[in-house]
Amino acid sequence: MRERLNSTPTWALFLMLWLAWAAVAFAIAIIETSDLFWSAVSAAVMALFVSAAMAYGIKTRLRWENGALGDTPKDARRLALKTAWKGPLPTDPDLRATTLAVAQEQLRQMRRGRPLLIVALSLAVVSAIGLAITSSPWQLLLLVFYLPLAITFLLAPNRLRKRIALLSEPE
Repeated sequence: MRERLNSTPTWALFLMLWLAWAAVAFAIAIIETSDLFWSAVSAAVMALFVSAAMAYGIKTRLRWENGALGDTPKDARRLALKTAWKGPLPTDPDLRATTLAVAQEQLRQMRRGRPLLIVALSLAVVSAIGLAITSSPWQLLLLVFYLPLAITFLLAPNRLRKRIALLSEPE
């Protein structure tokens, strides 16, 4: 999948994300109101901003991953990305060093964007709950998207620090 994302142009990634988010937002908006036109307009505009941010984030992440991985072969790339986060520790010293570099880069990048993401996701969770109370319980469906992301971003740095400590230990 990463190979496809690496080769996908940014505009195509944005278009795919926009279509997905617009469909979800339109479905929620149409449940809320019966006005098709304004539901479509609001869904399209909301999806425009969300998709632009997601496409930028995905492409940025792929750029720094490619920088951390360097000229590692395709199979080793996949394994290094996977073992930087979970799974058994690699026994090959080169793969272990690459995995350690990836994990350290993930932690470094997380330090940069994590506070803003946590604030944004917290606001999204609070607004979804507020909208569910004031307008429609269907707004709670948004929690299915926001809550797991918020929890993941809260727990990820500690998990990465533990993983880096394990990868830094000699075999």
